Amino acid sequence: ELTQMQPADAVAFFHAQGIRGSRAEIEAACAPYGYHPLSLRLLAGLIANDLGQPGDIAAARRLDIAGDLVARQHHVLEHAYTSLTPDRQKLLSRIACFRSPVSYDALCAVAGRGAPAGRLYTCDDALRDLIARGLMHHDRAANRYDLHPIVRRYAYDRLTARDRTAAHVHLRDYFAA
Repeated sequence: ELTQMQPADAVAFFHAQGIRGSRAEIEAACAPYGYHPLSLRLLAGLIANDLGQPGDIAAARRLDIAGDLVARQHHVLEHAYTSLTPDRQKLLSRIACFRSPVSYDALCAVAGRGAPAGRLYTCDDALRDLIARGLMHHDRAANRYDLHPIVRRYAYDRLTARDRTAAHVHLRDYFAA
């Protein structure tokens, strides 16, 4: 069971994600999240994609992290989700309908690959964005995509009952074909 990262590993992880900052600054940003791996992955994604200070650890100071550890971990996931465009939120929630790793083609079917012109994103752009933000994993060796179970549950819970039904019907039709 992976419970928390070591501070030195968290600093190395943030630097590998292209986050700029001193060891002390990165440790100070990570400590409120208990060095929880998913929380830190999401935090790194938020920092890397911050519009005001992209890649600068100082961007982490703007997050409201009051409350207990569980509340802080939930907050960073909520912030990562709400920072997505509505189309990407919908896509992530649709991807959450899958209960196991899936292929690129299946994800693009859910994304509406080949949809009418004017679509706000292409499948590739959307997947790259979700991966860069730490909301999705890509296993390159198996060429499969997956969500962390906590991200999956959070995103799936954002679907209305009507949208869930529509997403599952779409997936059923895709796999039946």
